[in-house]
Amino acid sequence: MPQNSLEESVEKIKEFQKKLEEAAANTKDVKEGKATKEEEQQEPGYILFQGITETSIKILQMPIVAETLNGLADKLGDNTAKKLTEMLAIIMTNSAYCAINFYDELLKQELQKQFDNVGQYMSRISGDVHAHNSVLEIHQKRLDAIDKAKTQEAIKNAAK
Repeated sequence: MPQNSLEESVEKIKEFQKKLEEAAANTKDVKEGKATKEEEQQEPGYILFQGITETSIKILQMPIVAETLNGLADKLGDNTAKKLTEMLAIIMTNSAYCAINFYDELLKQELQKQFDNVGQYMSRISGDVHAHNSVLEIHQKRLDAIDKAKTQEAIKNAAK
């Protein structure tokens, strides 16, 4: 019975995966032709739940899980083993979801630091650019004055 219970749990997870696929195929964007099912399946939420379900299936199909549940069924009974299997599947799914959320939060924090660094760098660069523009304006005024003086000199020499 425990092996059947594991197989039932795996089948339920696979059914959930099929529902995810159907959901990706029936989004508003797909129906309006703005995206394909495959593009929808590349969205972070879809990837998240697909990863969680695949991991849960792999864990439930591990030989050690079946052996442990068989031992529990012998000691505690098939019904208890089935309940433990369901509980295990729920715990695995929740654990994977929490781990991904934790990683996501760490990633957000790191990205925020990097964006702050980029912002500070851009502010410094902006200041440098403004300073260079000011210097160029001053030099341009000097060149204009020299050019004006040269033109006036040329006119004077031409008039003589």
